[in-house]
Amino acid sequence: MTVGRGQSGARALAADRFPRRGGRFDSKVVYDAFRSQIRTGDLLFCSGVHPFSELIKMATNSVWSHVAFVVRFDQIDRVMVFESVEPSGVRAIPLSKYINDYENGEGYPGGLVLARHRRFPDNGQAEKLLSFGQYSIDQFGYRYDRDQILKLAGRVVATRMGMIDKTSFDDDKALICSEYVEKCMLRVDIPVKAGKHGFVAPSDFVIDRNVEHLVTLKNPIPR
Repeated sequence: MTVGRGQSGARALAADRFPRRGGRFDSKVVYDAFRSQIRTGDLLFCSGVHPFSELIKMATNSVWSHVAFVVRFDQIDRVMVFESVEPSGVRAIPLSKYINDYENGEGYPGGLVLARHRRFPDNGQAEKLLSFGQYSIDQFGYRYDRDQILKLAGRVVATRMGMIDKTSFDDDKALICSEYVEKCMLRVDIPVKAGKHGFVAPSDFVIDRNVEHLVTLKNPIPR
């Protein structure tokens, strides 16, 4: 299994296209086989189906509704996802939970992809990794930014009605998923440029040429 080219053979992700695996496959088997190759800082991209997920996809004209990142704790044999979600806010959960028991005993209700930013520091850059880890954990408990999502909904409605919405998005301690990852990545000198939608979205990470597809863990639910 080759890290960097990923399971699809593609080296880059696309904002409007999900890198599916062919045919039916067992997400748990794929995850178990790939688990040892996952690194701290790898990005988890999701294509969800819940109302908030659909709103983000609609507003950004992409298939991506959520972004998080992975932290390895080899001393306790855990691969954790650090993320900001509704309604919990900023939290950490095992990546295996996305595969096996995200909600009601079922895996995540949507597509899952792991990717890697080529500029993320390796183990030889301990000072940067320390800053990244400390900052990301210090944000635990901050709430998910419902106000941002409501403003986003208003912008989507206005656009569909042919109106101009000049709503500005806040820069506060409440964080949507992409804002949390953006702030953490800045600790290792990786900036993320916001798109035309007025805020940093999951799709803005995807279009960075330094972000490479690693593995598709789960295809989106067919519609």
